Amino acid sequence: MSPPVDHDGSPPIAPPGPIVAVIGAGLAGLSAAVYLRRAGYRVRVYDPAPMGGKARTLEPRPGWRIEWGPHSFTSRAYALFDLAALLGVGDRTVRLGAAANTRFLVRGGRLRKAPFGGGIRLGEALGLVAGLFRRVPDVPGESVREWVRRRFGEAFARGPLDAMMTGIWASDPATIEMNAAFPTVTDLVRTEGTVFRALREMQRLARRMRASGAAREAGTWGFPLGMGELVDAARAHLGDDAVRVAAVSGIARVDGGYAVTSGGTSGGTSGGTVETVDAVILATEAPAAARLLADLAPDAAVALGEVVYAPLAVAHWLAPDAALPHGFGYLAPEAEARDVLGTIFVSDLYPDRVPAGHRAFATMLGGGRHPERVGLDDAAVKRMLEAEHLQLTGRSVTISDLHVVRHAHAVAPPRVGEGGHAGRIARIEAALPLGVFVAGAWCGAGAMDDAIRSGREAAERVESGASWGGGQAPRNAPRDGSSTVTPASTPPRGSDSGGRHVA
Repeated sequence: MSPPVDHDGSPPIAPPGPIVAVIGAGLAGLSAAVYLRRAGYRVRVYDPAPMGGKARTLEPRPGWRIEWGPHSFTSRAYALFDLAALLGVGDRTVRLGAAANTRFLVRGGRLRKAPFGGGIRLGEALGLVAGLFRRVPDVPGESVREWVRRRFGEAFARGPLDAMMTGIWASDPATIEMNAAFPTVTDLVRTEGTVFRALREMQRLARRMRASGAAREAGTWGFPLGMGELVDAARAHLGDDAVRVAAVSGIARVDGGYAVTSGGTSGGTSGGTVETVDAVILATEAPAAARLLADLAPDAAVALGEVVYAPLAVAHWLAPDAALPHGFGYLAPEAEARDVLGTIFVSDLYPDRVPAGHRAFATMLGGGRHPERVGLDDAAVKRMLEAEHLQLTGRSVTISDLHVVRHAHAVAPPRVGEGGHAGRIARIEAALPLGVFVAGAWCGAGAMDDAIRSGREAAERVESGASWGGGQAPRNAPRDGSSTVTPASTPPRGSDSGGRHVA
Protein backbone atom coordinates (compact mmCIF):
# COMPACT_ATOMS: atom_id res chain seq x y z
CA MET A 1 0.00 0.00 0.00
CA SER A 2 1.23 3.48 -0.78
CA PRO A 3 2.22 5.80 2.10
CA PRO A 4 0.80 9.32 2.30
CA VAL A 5 2.91 12.02 0.69
CA ASP A 6 2.83 15.79 0.31
CA HIS A 7 3.10 17.41 -3.11
CA ASP A 8 6.85 17.94 -2.59
CA GLY A 9 7.38 14.21 -2.04
CA SER A 10 7.93 14.45 1.72
CA PRO A 11 5.65 12.77 4.28
CA PRO A 12 3.10 14.99 6.03
CA ILE A 13 3.25 15.82 9.72
CA ALA A 14 3.71 12.50 11.41
CA PRO A 15 1.09 10.71 13.50
CA PRO A 16 0.23 9.61 16.09
CA GLY A 17 -2.63 11.78 17.23
CA PRO A 18 -6.27 11.13 17.97
CA ILE A 19 -8.15 9.00 15.46
CA VAL A 20 -10.95 10.73 13.56
CA ALA A 21 -13.45 8.85 11.43
CA VAL A 22 -14.51 10.80 8.36
CA ILE A 23 -17.65 9.24 6.90
CA GLY A 24 -18.02 10.22 3.27
CA ALA A 25 -15.26 10.75 0.71
CA GLY A 26 -16.74 13.63 -1.25
CA LEU A 27 -15.06 17.02 -1.29
CA ALA A 28 -16.17 17.82 2.28
CA GLY A 29 -14.82 14.55 3.65
CA LEU A 30 -11.57 14.72 1.69
CA SER A 31 -11.03 18.31 2.79
CA ALA A 32 -11.58 17.42 6.44
CA ALA A 33 -9.29 14.39 6.19
CA VAL A 34 -6.49 16.28 4.44
CA TYR A 35 -6.49 19.15 6.92
CA LEU A 36 -6.66 16.80 9.91
CA ARG A 37 -3.83 14.69 8.54
CA ARG A 38 -1.75 17.82 8.11
CA ALA A 39 -2.40 18.70 11.76
CA GLY A 40 -1.17 15.33 13.02
CA TYR A 41 -4.41 13.39 13.38
CA ARG A 42 -4.93 9.84 12.23
CA VAL A 43 -7.90 9.68 9.87
CA ARG A 44 -10.12 6.87 8.65
CA VAL A 45 -12.16 7.79 5.56
CA TYR A 46 -15.19 5.56 4.94
CA ASP A 47 -17.11 5.41 1.68
CA PRO A 48 -18.30 2.48 -0.43
CA ALA A 49 -18.30 4.61 -3.58
CA PRO A 50 -15.25 5.91 -5.47
CA MET A 51 -13.55 8.87 -3.81
CA GLY A 52 -14.65 12.35 -4.75
CA GLY A 53 -18.42 12.04 -4.47
CA LYS A 54 -19.84 14.19 -7.26
CA ALA A 55 -16.40 15.67 -8.02
CA ARG A 56 -15.33 12.72 -10.14
CA THR A 57 -14.20 12.42 -13.74
CA LEU A 58 -15.20 9.43 -15.85
CA GLU A 59 -14.11 8.14 -19.26
CA PRO A 60 -17.08 6.32 -20.86
CA ARG A 61 -15.01 5.69 -23.98
CA PRO A 62 -11.37 6.36 -24.91
CA GLY A 63 -10.76 10.05 -25.40
CA TRP A 64 -14.08 11.17 -23.88
CA ARG A 65 -13.84 12.50 -20.34
CA ILE A 66 -16.97 13.61 -18.50
CA GLU A 67 -17.68 15.06 -15.08
CA TRP A 68 -19.87 13.24 -12.58
CA GLY A 69 -20.82 16.64 -11.15
CA PRO A 70 -19.90 20.31 -11.78
CA HIS A 71 -17.60 21.21 -14.67
CA SER A 72 -16.03 24.44 -13.45
CA PHE A 73 -15.65 26.97 -10.67
CA THR A 74 -15.11 30.70 -10.45
CA SER A 75 -12.21 32.77 -9.18
CA ARG A 76 -14.14 33.14 -5.89
CA ALA A 77 -13.65 29.45 -5.04
CA TYR A 78 -11.07 30.41 -2.42
CA ALA A 79 -11.26 27.20 -0.37
CA LEU A 80 -10.91 25.07 -3.50
CA PHE A 81 -7.82 26.97 -4.65
CA ASP A 82 -6.29 26.66 -1.15
CA LEU A 83 -6.84 22.91 -1.07
CA ALA A 84 -5.48 22.48 -4.59
CA ALA A 85 -2.34 24.42 -3.63
CA LEU A 86 -1.85 22.35 -0.47
CA LEU A 87 -2.13 19.15 -2.51
CA GLY A 88 0.31 20.37 -5.14
CA VAL A 89 -2.16 20.74 -7.99
CA GLY A 90 -2.77 24.48 -7.71
CA ASP A 91 -0.85 25.04 -10.92
CA ARG A 92 -3.14 22.58 -12.68
CA THR A 93 -6.10 24.95 -12.40
CA VAL A 94 -6.62 26.86 -15.62
CA ARG A 95 -8.72 29.85 -16.54
CA LEU A 96 -11.05 28.81 -19.33
CA GLY A 97 -10.85 30.58 -22.67
CA ALA A 98 -13.09 33.08 -24.40
CA ALA A 99 -15.83 30.52 -24.97
CA ALA A 100 -16.59 30.60 -21.23
CA ASN A 101 -17.65 34.24 -21.57
CA THR A 102 -20.25 33.55 -24.28
CA ARG A 103 -23.51 32.41 -22.75
CA PHE A 104 -27.02 32.02 -24.05
CA LEU A 105 -30.58 32.09 -22.76
CA VAL A 106 -33.59 30.52 -24.43
CA ARG A 107 -36.00 33.34 -25.21
CA GLY A 108 -39.04 32.84 -27.42
CA GLY A 109 -37.90 29.34 -28.33
CA ARG A 110 -34.53 30.49 -29.73
CA LEU A 111 -31.03 30.84 -28.31
CA ARG A 112 -30.16 34.47 -27.58
CA LYS A 113 -26.76 35.70 -26.43
CA ALA A 114 -26.69 37.14 -22.91
CA PRO A 115 -26.61 39.81 -21.75
CA PHE A 116 -26.63 41.50 -25.17
CA GLY A 117 -28.02 39.89 -28.27
CA GLY A 118 -31.56 39.37 -27.00
CA GLY A 119 -30.80 37.26 -23.93
CA ILE A 120 -31.98 40.09 -21.71
CA ARG A 121 -34.96 41.99 -23.09
CA LEU A 122 -35.28 45.76 -23.08
CA GLY A 123 -37.72 45.94 -20.19
CA GLU A 124 -35.58 43.58 -18.13
CA ALA A 125 -32.45 45.62 -18.90
CA LEU A 126 -34.15 48.86 -17.86
CA GLY A 127 -35.29 47.23 -14.62
CA LEU A 128 -31.75 45.98 -14.01
CA VAL A 129 -30.21 49.43 -14.45
CA ALA A 130 -32.80 51.13 -12.25
CA GLY A 131 -32.42 48.45 -9.58
CA LEU A 132 -28.70 49.03 -9.26
CA PHE A 133 -29.39 52.40 -7.66
CA ARG A 134 -32.66 51.62 -5.86
CA ARG A 135 -32.62 51.68 -2.05
CA VAL A 136 -34.87 48.93 -0.71
CA PRO A 137 -35.52 48.05 2.96
CA ASP A 138 -33.88 44.83 4.09
CA VAL A 139 -36.18 41.87 4.79
CA PRO A 140 -34.41 39.09 6.73
CA GLY A 141 -34.96 35.59 5.43
CA GLU A 142 -36.55 36.55 2.11
CA SER A 143 -36.14 34.45 -1.01
CA VAL A 144 -33.79 35.16 -3.90
CA ARG A 145 -36.76 35.83 -6.18
CA GLU A 146 -38.35 38.33 -3.82
CA TRP A 147 -35.04 40.09 -3.13
CA VAL A 148 -34.43 40.49 -6.87
CA ARG A 149 -38.06 41.36 -7.69
CA ARG A 150 -38.13 44.23 -5.20
CA ARG A 151 -35.01 45.74 -6.78
CA PHE A 152 -35.05 44.81 -10.46
CA GLY A 153 -38.69 44.07 -11.20
CA GLU A 154 -40.92 41.09 -11.89
CA ALA A 155 -39.79 40.64 -15.51
CA PHE A 156 -36.12 40.27 -14.60
CA ALA A 157 -36.96 37.91 -11.71
CA ARG A 158 -39.02 35.59 -13.92
CA GLY A 159 -36.63 35.70 -16.87
CA PRO A 160 -32.84 35.96 -16.47
CA LEU A 161 -32.86 35.31 -12.71
CA ASP A 162 -34.91 32.14 -13.06
CA ALA A 163 -32.49 30.82 -15.68
CA MET A 164 -29.45 31.66 -13.55
CA MET A 165 -30.88 29.86 -10.50
CA THR A 166 -31.50 26.83 -12.68
CA GLY A 167 -27.81 26.72 -13.56
CA ILE A 168 -26.71 27.06 -9.95
CA TRP A 169 -29.27 25.14 -7.89
CA ALA A 170 -31.69 23.52 -10.38
CA SER A 171 -34.41 25.01 -8.18
CA ASP A 172 -37.07 27.70 -8.04
CA PRO A 173 -35.51 30.96 -6.73
CA ALA A 174 -38.69 31.49 -4.68
CA THR A 175 -37.56 28.60 -2.44
CA ILE A 176 -33.94 29.74 -1.92
CA GLU A 177 -32.91 32.05 0.93
CA MET A 178 -31.07 35.10 -0.42
CA ASN A 179 -28.87 35.80 2.59
CA ALA A 180 -27.59 32.22 2.74
CA ALA A 181 -27.16 31.89 -1.02
CA PHE A 182 -25.37 35.20 -1.60
CA PRO A 183 -24.07 36.34 1.80
CA THR A 184 -21.42 38.72 0.50
CA VAL A 185 -23.88 40.52 -1.78
CA THR A 186 -26.57 40.87 0.86
CA ASP A 187 -24.13 42.00 3.55
CA LEU A 188 -22.61 44.65 1.30
CA VAL A 189 -25.97 45.90 0.03
CA ARG A 190 -27.09 46.21 3.62
CA THR A 191 -23.94 48.19 4.44
CA GLU A 192 -23.54 50.23 1.26
CA GLY A 193 -27.22 50.94 0.61
CA THR A 194 -27.50 50.02 -3.09
CA VAL A 195 -26.51 47.13 -5.33
CA PHE A 196 -24.29 49.44 -7.39
CA ARG A 197 -22.27 50.53 -4.38
CA ALA A 198 -22.06 46.94 -3.14
CA LEU A 199 -20.74 45.69 -6.50
CA ARG A 200 -18.21 48.52 -6.59
CA GLU A 201 -16.97 47.51 -3.14
CA MET A 202 -16.78 43.85 -4.20
CA GLN A 203 -14.60 44.87 -7.14
CA ARG A 204 -12.30 46.80 -4.83
CA LEU A 205 -11.98 43.83 -2.50
CA ALA A 206 -11.27 41.51 -5.41
CA ARG A 207 -8.57 43.81 -6.78
CA ARG A 208 -6.89 43.98 -3.38
CA MET A 209 -6.98 40.20 -3.03
CA ARG A 210 -5.54 39.67 -6.49
CA ALA A 211 -2.81 42.22 -5.81
CA SER A 212 -1.86 40.37 -2.63
CA GLY A 213 -1.87 37.01 -4.39
CA ALA A 214 -4.83 35.74 -2.34
CA ALA A 215 -7.20 35.53 -5.30
CA ARG A 216 -7.08 34.40 -8.92
CA GLU A 217 -7.88 36.37 -12.03
CA ALA A 218 -11.62 36.84 -12.43
CA GLY A 219 -13.30 34.31 -14.67
CA THR A 220 -14.28 30.66 -14.95
CA TRP A 221 -11.73 28.03 -13.95
CA GLY A 222 -11.31 24.28 -14.15
CA PHE A 223 -8.87 21.38 -14.24
CA PRO A 224 -7.79 20.36 -17.76
CA LEU A 225 -8.45 16.67 -17.13
CA GLY A 226 -11.40 17.16 -14.78
CA MET A 227 -12.16 17.49 -11.09
CA GLY A 228 -10.69 14.02 -10.69
CA GLU A 229 -7.27 15.68 -10.65
CA LEU A 230 -8.05 17.22 -7.26
CA VAL A 231 -9.52 13.97 -5.93
CA ASP A 232 -6.53 11.90 -7.07
CA ALA A 233 -4.18 14.34 -5.34
CA ALA A 234 -6.16 14.03 -2.09
CA ARG A 235 -6.07 10.24 -2.30
CA ALA A 236 -2.29 10.28 -2.78
CA HIS A 237 -1.87 12.68 0.15
CA LEU A 238 -3.92 10.54 2.53
CA GLY A 239 -2.44 7.17 1.54
CA ASP A 240 -4.20 3.85 1.21
CA ASP A 241 -3.97 3.16 4.94
CA ALA A 242 -6.47 5.97 5.65
CA VAL A 243 -9.15 4.75 3.23
CA ARG A 244 -11.90 2.26 4.05
CA VAL A 245 -13.86 1.28 0.94
CA ALA A 246 -16.96 0.35 2.92
CA ALA A 247 -20.27 1.76 4.03
CA VAL A 248 -20.69 2.69 7.68
CA SER A 249 -23.66 0.84 9.15
CA GLY A 250 -23.54 2.13 12.71
CA ILE A 251 -22.01 4.61 15.16
CA ALA A 252 -22.17 3.94 18.90
CA ARG A 253 -20.78 5.75 21.90
CA VAL A 254 -18.10 3.83 23.84
CA ASP A 255 -15.72 4.78 26.62
CA GLY A 256 -13.35 7.39 25.29
CA GLY A 257 -14.95 7.82 21.89
CA TYR A 258 -17.09 6.05 19.30
CA ALA A 259 -17.29 2.62 17.74
CA VAL A 260 -17.73 2.84 13.97
CA THR A 261 -19.09 -0.28 12.29
CA SER A 262 -18.52 -0.65 8.57
CA GLY A 263 -19.73 -3.35 6.23
CA GLY A 264 -22.39 -4.71 8.61
CA THR A 265 -26.17 -4.56 8.65
CA SER A 266 -28.06 -1.30 8.94
CA GLY A 267 -27.68 0.10 12.44
CA GLY A 268 -24.48 -1.87 12.98
CA THR A 269 -26.32 -4.58 14.93
CA SER A 270 -24.51 -7.52 13.37
CA GLY A 271 -21.47 -8.28 11.26
CA GLY A 272 -19.00 -5.83 9.86
CA THR A 273 -15.73 -4.36 11.07
CA VAL A 274 -15.62 -2.20 14.20
CA GLU A 275 -13.02 0.51 14.78
CA THR A 276 -12.83 2.75 17.85
CA VAL A 277 -12.16 6.40 17.13
CA ASP A 278 -11.90 9.59 19.16
CA ALA A 279 -14.23 11.69 16.99
CA VAL A 280 -16.51 11.40 13.97
CA ILE A 281 -17.09 13.78 11.08
CA LEU A 282 -20.22 12.98 9.07
CA ALA A 283 -19.43 14.32 5.61
CA THR A 284 -22.25 12.57 3.81
CA GLU A 285 -25.43 13.82 2.20
CA ALA A 286 -27.90 14.89 4.87
CA PRO A 287 -30.25 11.86 4.50
CA ALA A 288 -27.35 9.45 5.05
CA ALA A 289 -26.20 11.40 8.10
CA ALA A 290 -29.75 11.34 9.46
CA ARG A 291 -29.90 7.53 9.18
CA LEU A 292 -26.60 7.10 11.02
CA LEU A 293 -27.68 9.45 13.81
CA ALA A 294 -31.22 8.11 14.22
CA ASP A 295 -30.36 6.30 17.49
CA LEU A 296 -27.30 8.25 18.60
CA ALA A 297 -28.76 11.75 18.15
CA PRO A 298 -32.47 11.60 17.18
CA ASP A 299 -33.01 15.38 17.38
CA ALA A 300 -30.11 15.97 15.00
CA ALA A 301 -31.50 13.30 12.68
CA VAL A 302 -34.88 15.06 12.58
CA ALA A 303 -33.22 18.41 11.78
CA LEU A 304 -31.13 16.77 9.05
CA GLY A 305 -34.37 15.52 7.54
CA GLU A 306 -35.32 19.15 6.88
CA VAL A 307 -32.52 19.48 4.32
CA VAL A 308 -34.16 19.23 0.89
CA TYR A 309 -32.29 18.26 -2.27
CA ALA A 310 -33.06 18.88 -5.91
CA PRO A 311 -32.66 15.75 -8.08
CA LEU A 312 -30.91 16.05 -11.41
CA ALA A 313 -30.02 13.98 -14.46
CA VAL A 314 -27.08 15.11 -16.60
CA ALA A 315 -27.02 13.68 -20.11
CA HIS A 316 -23.52 13.70 -21.57
CA TRP A 317 -23.60 13.29 -25.33
CA LEU A 318 -21.38 13.38 -28.40
CA ALA A 319 -22.43 14.54 -31.85
CA PRO A 320 -20.46 15.01 -35.08
CA ASP A 321 -23.02 17.37 -36.60
CA ALA A 322 -24.41 19.50 -33.75
CA ALA A 323 -25.61 22.92 -34.95
CA LEU A 324 -25.62 24.62 -31.54
CA PRO A 325 -23.53 27.82 -31.35
CA HIS A 326 -20.18 27.97 -29.58
CA GLY A 327 -19.74 29.21 -26.03
CA PHE A 328 -20.25 28.10 -22.44
CA GLY A 329 -23.80 26.89 -22.94
CA TYR A 330 -27.40 27.95 -22.44
CA LEU A 331 -30.08 28.01 -19.73
CA ALA A 332 -33.85 28.25 -20.04
CA PRO A 333 -36.19 30.24 -17.78
CA GLU A 334 -39.20 28.28 -16.56
CA ALA A 335 -41.49 30.47 -18.66
CA GLU A 336 -40.00 28.87 -21.79
CA ALA A 337 -41.52 25.50 -20.78
CA ARG A 338 -38.55 23.53 -22.12
CA ASP A 339 -38.04 19.81 -21.59
CA VAL A 340 -34.49 20.47 -20.39
CA LEU A 341 -33.01 22.98 -17.95
CA GLY A 342 -29.97 23.88 -20.03
CA THR A 343 -26.86 22.55 -21.75
CA ILE A 344 -23.12 23.06 -21.27
CA PHE A 345 -21.01 23.08 -24.45
CA VAL A 346 -18.25 20.97 -22.90
CA SER A 347 -16.00 20.62 -25.94
CA ASP A 348 -15.84 24.41 -26.32
CA LEU A 349 -14.51 24.67 -22.75
CA TYR A 350 -12.30 21.56 -22.70
CA PRO A 351 -11.42 20.58 -26.30
CA ASP A 352 -8.89 17.96 -25.13
CA ARG A 353 -11.59 15.88 -23.44
CA VAL A 354 -13.42 14.99 -26.65
CA PRO A 355 -12.75 12.46 -29.47
CA ALA A 356 -11.75 14.00 -32.77
CA GLY A 357 -14.58 14.97 -35.08
CA HIS A 358 -17.16 15.40 -32.32
CA ARG A 359 -18.62 18.08 -30.08
CA ALA A 360 -19.49 17.18 -26.49
CA PHE A 361 -22.40 18.47 -24.42
CA ALA A 362 -23.88 18.02 -20.95
CA THR A 363 -27.63 18.62 -20.76
CA MET A 364 -29.45 18.99 -17.43
CA LEU A 365 -32.90 17.52 -16.86
CA GLY A 366 -35.24 17.37 -13.88
CA GLY A 367 -34.30 19.59 -10.97
CA GLY A 368 -36.97 21.16 -8.81
CA ARG A 369 -39.12 21.90 -11.88
CA HIS A 370 -39.56 18.36 -13.20
CA PRO A 371 -38.03 15.85 -10.77
CA GLU A 372 -39.80 12.97 -12.52
CA ARG A 373 -37.56 13.40 -15.56
CA VAL A 374 -34.53 12.20 -13.60
CA GLY A 375 -35.96 8.69 -13.88
CA LEU A 376 -36.34 8.66 -17.67
CA ASP A 377 -34.50 5.82 -19.40
CA ASP A 378 -31.67 6.54 -21.82
CA ALA A 379 -33.85 6.05 -24.91
CA ALA A 380 -36.35 8.66 -23.69
CA VAL A 381 -33.53 11.05 -22.79
CA LYS A 382 -32.03 10.67 -26.27
CA ARG A 383 -35.35 11.46 -27.93
CA MET A 384 -35.70 14.53 -25.72
CA LEU A 385 -32.21 15.76 -26.66
CA GLU A 386 -32.88 15.27 -30.37
CA ALA A 387 -36.17 17.18 -30.12
CA GLU A 388 -34.53 20.00 -28.15
CA HIS A 389 -31.78 20.38 -30.74
CA LEU A 390 -34.29 20.43 -33.59
CA GLN A 391 -36.46 23.05 -31.88
CA LEU A 392 -33.55 25.35 -31.06
CA THR A 393 -31.62 25.08 -34.35
CA GLY A 394 -34.09 23.84 -36.94
CA ARG A 395 -31.74 20.93 -37.72
CA SER A 396 -31.62 17.29 -36.72
CA VAL A 397 -28.61 15.90 -34.87
CA THR A 398 -26.80 12.54 -34.73
CA ILE A 399 -26.09 11.55 -31.13
CA SER A 400 -23.28 9.03 -31.45
CA ASP A 401 -22.73 8.40 -27.72
CA LEU A 402 -24.84 9.04 -24.62
CA HIS A 403 -24.00 8.62 -20.93
CA VAL A 404 -26.61 9.74 -18.38
CA VAL A 405 -25.61 10.48 -14.78
CA ARG A 406 -28.55 10.53 -12.35
CA HIS A 407 -28.39 12.21 -8.95
CA ALA A 408 -31.25 11.69 -6.51
CA HIS A 409 -29.58 14.30 -4.30
CA ALA A 410 -27.84 16.65 -6.71
CA VAL A 411 -27.72 19.88 -4.71
CA ALA A 412 -29.24 21.14 -1.46
CA PRO A 413 -30.10 24.83 -1.85
CA PRO A 414 -30.28 26.95 1.31
CA ARG A 415 -34.05 27.10 1.57
CA VAL A 416 -36.32 29.70 3.06
CA GLY A 417 -38.37 28.76 6.09
CA GLU A 418 -38.82 29.27 9.80
CA GLY A 419 -35.47 30.19 11.33
CA GLY A 420 -33.80 30.26 7.93
CA HIS A 421 -30.90 28.20 6.65
CA ALA A 422 -28.53 29.31 9.43
CA GLY A 423 -31.15 28.34 12.01
CA ARG A 424 -31.45 24.83 10.57
CA ILE A 425 -27.68 24.31 10.63
CA ALA A 426 -27.52 25.65 14.21
CA ARG A 427 -30.24 23.20 15.33
CA ILE A 428 -28.38 20.30 13.78
CA GLU A 429 -25.07 21.21 15.38
CA ALA A 430 -26.67 21.88 18.78
CA ALA A 431 -28.20 18.39 18.80
CA LEU A 432 -24.97 16.55 17.96
CA PRO A 433 -23.22 14.51 20.67
CA LEU A 434 -19.82 15.69 21.87
CA GLY A 435 -17.13 14.64 19.44
CA VAL A 436 -19.48 14.31 16.44
CA PHE A 437 -19.41 16.90 13.68
CA VAL A 438 -21.09 17.40 10.30
CA ALA A 439 -19.76 18.75 7.01
CA GLY A 440 -21.02 19.05 3.47
CA ALA A 441 -21.98 21.44 0.73
CA TRP A 442 -25.46 21.48 2.27
CA CYS A 443 -24.00 23.25 5.33
CA GLY A 444 -23.40 26.27 3.09
CA ALA A 445 -24.87 27.33 -0.21
CA GLY A 446 -24.43 23.94 -1.91
CA ALA A 447 -21.32 24.67 -4.02
CA MET A 448 -18.07 22.72 -4.30
CA ASP A 449 -16.32 25.53 -2.45
CA ASP A 450 -18.89 25.28 0.36
CA ALA A 451 -18.16 21.56 0.66
CA ILE A 452 -14.40 22.11 0.91
CA ARG A 453 -14.76 24.98 3.36
CA SER A 454 -17.20 22.98 5.47
CA GLY A 455 -14.77 20.07 5.68
CA ARG A 456 -11.94 22.37 6.70
CA GLU A 457 -14.11 24.04 9.33
CA ALA A 458 -15.11 20.64 10.74
CA ALA A 459 -11.41 19.83 11.05
CA GLU A 460 -10.89 23.13 12.86
CA ARG A 461 -13.67 22.29 15.32
CA VAL A 462 -12.11 18.89 15.99
CA GLU A 463 -8.75 20.54 16.63
CA SER A 464 -10.14 23.31 18.83
CA GLY A 465 -11.50 20.84 21.36
CA ALA A 466 -14.59 23.04 21.74
CA SER A 467 -17.00 20.13 21.35
CA TRP A 468 -15.09 17.28 23.00
CA GLY A 469 -16.37 15.51 26.07
CA GLY A 470 -15.46 16.99 29.43
CA GLY A 471 -14.16 20.12 27.75
CA GLN A 472 -10.88 18.33 27.08
CA ALA A 473 -9.11 18.97 23.81
CA PRO A 474 -7.62 15.88 22.16
CA ARG A 475 -3.92 15.21 22.12
CA ASN A 476 -1.94 17.48 19.80
CA ALA A 477 -4.68 20.14 19.84
CA PRO A 478 -3.18 23.63 20.29
CA ARG A 479 -3.85 25.15 23.71
CA ASP A 480 -3.28 28.78 22.73
CA GLY A 481 -6.19 29.18 20.33
CA SER A 482 -3.97 28.75 17.25
CA SER A 483 -4.76 26.31 14.49
CA THR A 484 -2.56 24.05 12.43
CA VAL A 485 -5.54 23.29 10.19
CA THR A 486 -6.44 26.68 8.74
CA PRO A 487 -4.21 27.72 5.82
CA ALA A 488 -2.28 30.94 6.17
CA SER A 489 -4.38 32.66 3.51
CA THR A 490 -7.77 31.82 4.98
CA PRO A 491 -10.42 32.54 2.33
CA PRO A 492 -13.32 34.77 3.30
CA ARG A 493 -16.67 33.24 4.12
CA GLY A 494 -19.50 33.72 1.71
CA SER A 495 -17.91 32.93 -1.63
CA ASP A 496 -21.27 33.48 -3.34
CA SER A 497 -21.28 30.50 -5.69
CA GLY A 498 -17.51 30.40 -6.05
CA GLY A 499 -17.66 26.71 -6.88
CA ARG A 500 -20.28 25.75 -9.41
CA HIS A 501 -23.21 23.78 -7.98
CA VAL A 502 -24.83 22.22 -11.04
CA ALA A 503 -23.22 23.65 -14.17
